[in-house]
Amino acid sequence: TDALHMAPGNMQVMIALASAILRQIDELGWDHPLGELCAKQIDDIRALDPAHSQLGHLVDQFNAAKRKYGIASTA
Repeated sequence: TDALHMAPGNMQVMIALASAILRQIDELGWDHPLGELCAKQIDDIRALDPAHSQLGHLVDQFNAAKRKYGIASTA
């Protein structure tokens, strides 16, 4: 998160942060603040580049983590 504060809007940092959060959630269990931060990063990535090659994979991983830990989806 420190890197994101130093380079807001940097796509590589945003993707790395979302990926790291997803790895942590997968290994340690669901954490609501981290889940919210990850969802925000995915939304921010989508806003900057809706066709980014890694966006679909991040969304799939996020949804898989929510299913794994029984987190309800909204919308």
